[in-house]
Amino acid sequence: MANLIPSSDYSNDFDANWFVGAYYSEVDGCQEVGQFLPFILTALHDIFKSGNVRGNTLLDIGTGPTIHSVISACPYVQKIILSDYSQVNIDALQQWKDNKVQTGSALCKFILDLEGGKFHQTVHERFAEIRNKVSAILPVDLTKCSSIHLGNDYPDIIVSSLCFEVACKDVHEYNKVVQYVGSLMAHGCHLVVVGVLEETFYRVGKFSFHCLKITESEVKTAYTTNGFEIKTWKEYIPPPRTAEEAEFSDFQKAFVMHAVKV
Repeated sequence: MANLIPSSDYSNDFDANWFVGAYYSEVDGCQEVGQFLPFILTALHDIFKSGNVRGNTLLDIGTGPTIHSVISACPYVQKIILSDYSQVNIDALQQWKDNKVQTGSALCKFILDLEGGKFHQTVHERFAEIRNKVSAILPVDLTKCSSIHLGNDYPDIIVSSLCFEVACKDVHEYNKVVQYVGSLMAHGCHLVVVGVLEETFYRVGKFSFHCLKITESEVKTAYTTNGFEIKTWKEYIPPPRTAEEAEFSDFQKAFVMHAVKV
């Protein structure tokens, strides 16, 4: 990691195009993180395919510049609210919603194949459905636990992918974020979280960005002690990395969790 420059400047140093191209352009495109993306997409599909996780409004916290986290959920909700800390990512999401950029097609096709034609949709049709259902793209700063202004749109489902551990400096702050997310939800509502364990950084171009090094026990405790019941927990362990591959990330496990507010 000697060649990477540490940064926390998401306005100037976070290259959304590099990020999408490196990590989310192809399902198997980033060998540096192994089968991480197929694992995430399959796990999200598995959570939503039963139809039991559904509702009117879905809120995605920390969407980033890619909509991979809502592709499987889209048929089961009427409204989607996206959000991110970085204006760069908000702009990228708005461009995607306005059909000015075409990203994520390979990911969407992978999910549609998993669905086996259940909804009889093409990639173009699923993307059109998502665009139509996105009602807002909001700024969010999870370090300020009052930053998401939803009006009367209380979410039935909250999804967050690779966000909480990036936003937090320590486990105490992670717990505060979980408490805040819980405060946005009524009893019985669903929370779906994609996260990484024991990661300290991830790469974006020539920069490395901080990630909270948190354990499985600490993550699960944060949810079970703050009003959530964990329904499913799936893990992915990456293969051994070469020195070059290790410059992209040092996560030891990835997880996808489905929990319910109790």
